[in-house]
Amino acid sequence: MSSVATVHEHTFLTRRMGPTSVVLDLGANQGLFSAAMVQRYHCLCHAVEPNPAMRRQIPDDPHIRVHPFAMSGAEGEATFHVSTDPLGSSLHTTDALDYTETITVPTETLAGLMDGQGIRHADLVKADIEGAEIAMFDGASDADLHRVDQFTVEFHDFNGTTPVADVHRVLDRFRDLGFAVYRKARFAHFDVLILHPERLGVSRAELAWIRTGRHYLTGAGRLARKALGGAA
Repeated sequence: MSSVATVHEHTFLTRRMGPTSVVLDLGANQGLFSAAMVQRYHCLCHAVEPNPAMRRQIPDDPHIRVHPFAMSGAEGEATFHVSTDPLGSSLHTTDALDYTETITVPTETLAGLMDGQGIRHADLVKADIEGAEIAMFDGASDADLHRVDQFTVEFHDFNGTTPVADVHRVLDRFRDLGFAVYRKARFAHFDVLILHPERLGVSRAELAWIRTGRHYLTGAGRLARKALGGAA
């Protein structure tokens, strides 16, 4: 039976994760997810973080490659809002947070990141980019999305940054492309696992186990913390 792990509040399938795996950590913040993945699986992580203050805290590790841009649906530049909450800085703003300054940051697409780093295939993409995930997925072609075995995504409908209709539209597209979609809580999408069963060799029985697993029944506590704190 497939093993499911949650690392820094992001859930994924551990199958085929190892020293040859490539992980994209989009919205790396201080690099905690990347560091944990390197420690567990000795994989290569690409840590994408536009906030200079957070980026400086990412561990100096040969298995972690740091990129100073924000993920988006187009390559260019955008205004980045630096929040008093280090987890809440974003291309978007919300009434739940206070902001100290705005800076101009370069933006990159999913395909642009992968092509620029010579990545033909990613084993896992973790996306926690404060609402920019919708534009990033909208800007990705079907072929771009098929270059990834699985995504673990924090969508931001829980704090009002992202309309829930946009989340459903993106997830329906993944389903149409043959991905399976699972979320931890029925009333929000703060920890969504999107995986390609055929590419990962996951059976129908395993998919059913993932769907009914206890780890998908205990999301309310985290959602409450995030809603109160406004952090992502």
